[in-house]
Amino acid sequence: MRRTLRLQPYNLETFEKNHRRPVGFLFWFCICLAGSTWIPCAIAGSTLAPAEVSSILEVGRFRDLHSAKEVPIDVLKKCFPNGAPADPGKPWNPTDAVQDASLPFSRVIWLATDGTHWLFAWEHGGIEFSTGFMMVSKMEGTLPTIIWDAGVAKKPLNTFQEFKEYIRANGQFADASSFRP
Repeated sequence: MRRTLRLQPYNLETFEKNHRRPVGFLFWFCICLAGSTWIPCAIAGSTLAPAEVSSILEVGRFRDLHSAKEVPIDVLKKCFPNGAPADPGKPWNPTDAVQDASLPFSRVIWLATDGTHWLFAWEHGGIEFSTGFMMVSKMEGTLPTIIWDAGVAKKPLNTFQEFKEYIRANGQFADASSFRP
């Protein structure tokens, strides 16, 4: 009779503890943990090109939008792949305690566009509340492209004007992220 190695917590014949199972679990847990911390940082950069910074700061180029419905659907899906966000100031689910299942878990704080570039400030609810910024470009007849993904913000900026003042005073955002609301 051929014996096969079974990884059970206890050997059923001798009632001795099998020590291989916890080691295997620990190995895969460490691999998953390491991958979840450094892979997202390698996916999206957060350095906004100097040309983009000057275009954002250019007086009169960008205009504020009041609803996510004013943004092309493919641009909105690029920023919010898990569903459409709530409009600025509208109800949404800011925590993982769902108040209304029909409400989204993301909300746009503010939007601005020049017609080919869309700049978003967003907030996302769930276990951990977060806010962030993203810029997407879309020319007529092309697919949208993420130009800049600052990811989770350390300081929420509630208006496009506050955002411009922050960039004017501090320059670049530094932390990379691939987190999408």
